[in-house]
Formats: sequence, C-alpha cells, structure tokens
Amino acid sequence: MVSVPRFFKRSSFRYSGAIHEQLVPVSGDEHRAATTGVRYLHSGYIIASRRKAHRNIRMLEKELAKCPDDDYYLYQLGKAHFSLKEYDAAAAAFERAVAAIHFKTGRPPLGRTGCGVAEDVLTDLIVSLAYAYVNTDRVELARRLLETHQALGHAGTQNADFPHALGYVYLMLGDVPRAKEAFAESLERGVEREQVRGTASYSSFYHLGLLSEAERDIQRALQYYARAIGQKPDYHAALSRCVDLIAEYQVGLPPELWNLADEDAFTAVYMSKFRAFLEQGATDQAGLLMNAARALSPQLFEACVRLSEQAG
Repeated sequence: MVSVPRFFKRSSFRYSGAIHEQLVPVSGDEHRAATTGVRYLHSGYIIASRRKAHRNIRMLEKELAKCPDDDYYLYQLGKAHFSLKEYDAAAAAFERAVAAIHFKTGRPPLGRTGCGVAEDVLTDLIVSLAYAYVNTDRVELARRLLETHQALGHAGTQNADFPHALGYVYLMLGDVPRAKEAFAESLERGVEREQVRGTASYSSFYHLGLLSEAERDIQRALQYYARAIGQKPDYHAALSRCVDLIAEYQVGLPPELWNLADEDAFTAVYMSKFRAFLEQGATDQAGLLMNAARALSPQLFEACVRLSEQAG
C-alpha cells in the first residue's frame, strides 16, 4: 500500500515539477507527518489521449534538456511513450531512468538528488521496462533485468506486480516451473501489495491456468480460470479460455461457473465463439458448445438454438 500526502499547510509546502508534481517542503527542512487513517482504492488512470501524451513528451523533453539525468522525468517520459505503444522509445527512457538511480545491495535506491526513490515508482519503472523489452522482442533482456533487481531485493521488488512481471517473462520463455512459482508468489503478496489491479488476484490465476494448459492439466486450468472469474466476473480473457476448452478439449464446464460469471459478459463471449463456428462451418465445435450450453444455463442454450436456426 502506498502512502500519499494529501493534507498540508500551504505556507510550509509547495508543488515541484513540470508534470505529476511532487509535494516538497518550502524551506527544505524535514517536516513531521502522520497518517489520517483514510484509505482509498486507486484503479489507475484511463490511458491518456495521444494528444495529451505528445504534450507530456514535449514538456518532459524540455525539462530534460535542463537536467538530462533526472530519473523521475525520464520515468515519466517512458510512461508517455509506453502509452503511445512506442516501446523502443519507452525502453530507452526507462533505461536512462534506471541508470540515473544508484542501486546498491542492502541499501535503498537513491535518485539524482540523493533522495530515496518512491517504492511505487521503482516498481513501475522496472516492470514497465521489462514489458517494453517484451514488446520489442527482447524477452531475455527482460529476464535479466528482473532477476538482477530481484537479487538486489530493494523496495521496488516487494509489490505483487514485480513477481507477476517475472512470471509473464518466464511464460514467454517457456519456463513453466519458474513461471508458476512467480505467479504463485504474486498471489501470496496479496491485493494490498498490487499497484495494477489483478496482479495479485485474477490475472495471476488466469496465467496459472494457461500454464496448467501447457502441462495438459485441463481440469486444473479450469479451476484457475474459475478462481479468476470468481474475483472478476466479467474477466474476458478467462471467460474466453473457458469456452475454448469446450471446443479444444471437449470438456464440460461446471454449472457453478455460470453462477460465478457476469451473465451478460459470459453470454457475449459464448455467443461470439458459437457464431464464429457456425459461420466457418465448424459443425463439430458448434455442436460441442451447444451441448455444453444445455448443461450451463437454459437461457444460454436457448440463445444457441435461436442462432443455430437463424444460420439455418
């Protein structure tokens, strides 16, 4: 859980920075702080428009022209490029940010000014760089990055997002045992240690399901998908894989799954795949979905019958 200052005396503090301003003391002296007991859930920002992202890039590059090794501005520059899916540029900015931070085993990482780097920034910086590497086909480099910081053991590695990213990288490399271990560790960290929703809950369960499929343990995969859906009933990825299991492995879905899932979301996924099989002339797969729908829900079965009759 991240602690964020929100109440302060105006005469003693000011905001500093061109973007995502930080609260700093006016005199430079340390000030006492206390918790309010107020807790809130921050689910993240909606991805900024391209126009706003480009504006942020211009502002950040202007500031970096004055101070090229400002780790925080470099981090934000990487985030702006990442939001535009400019992964090469994002990786370059993140790399410069990491290089500007002093890492030493057993000690807190220090930024350019000699101050500690916020835990949430550390986590997001390292994890985002890893994903930028993955998106530019440098998965092995992502592995080395994450394992290096894992060995350092700094605060940025303690959030659930870190082992989740490591699990994803191992999954991309086909290392099933270590991927399973990493995703399990994410779940152990708990939702109070996740910055991105799902890393310590439904997303990790979903990826454990994929890994179980890789091991041909379909029933265990289904159990993991059900747990993911139980935590996020409209989770499209898990709902989709459950329906795929019917067509690919001829398994039936337990009726309990219908009760766990968001009915509208599950119906939309199910009918989309059923319609696709009908249009492709894949009668065997369509038949499997029709039979599975009968066991799941009368409403879902009736919808399949209607669509089948319309397809005629």
